[in-house]
Amino acid sequence: MHQPLCQRPTDRGGSLLDMLVVLVIVMTLASLMRPSLNRHALEKKALAESQHLFQGLRRARLAAMTQNLPTMACPSEDGATCASLSEWHHGWMVFQDPRGLGQPNHPDDILEVGGPSELLILTSGSRKRTRFNPDGSAYGYNLTISACQKDDQIIQAEIIVSNPGRVRWSAARHPLVC
Repeated sequence: MHQPLCQRPTDRGGSLLDMLVVLVIVMTLASLMRPSLNRHALEKKALAESQHLFQGLRRARLAAMTQNLPTMACPSEDGATCASLSEWHHGWMVFQDPRGLGQPNHPDDILEVGGPSELLILTSGSRKRTRFNPDGSAYGYNLTISACQKDDQIIQAEIIVSNPGRVRWSAARHPLVC
């Protein structure tokens, strides 16, 4: 059978106007989601920065045990000497300290250097460094480094070094101010 001349074929798609309306709705939703996605990306980057220091401290302990030499980790602004601050966000370093000087004796003693943090404030209160003995234990009392985001000053995570030398990372359970 033939189709009558006055009947139009059924539409099989949308018009240009329909597509523009859908595009406007999608763009509006995307613009509303962008701030939360940016915040989420910054939080993930900040956690990655704290994990970098955590891994550096674990490697310091491992180096002390495998090389049978005392190893220190400390804040460092220049990557060559320990700073007298308890703020780790300017940078940090791990080095072998066989003579107990508290500073690298030679540039070859430096095992790892961590650069400054863009997003975090890393502070260890009054304790300025940690020393791992060849048996893996940490000299002194527990070290707790709080990782706080610079913009809101809320603790995101903590890195804890216990006296037996165990290094652990813990996400903040309750939002606390740095």
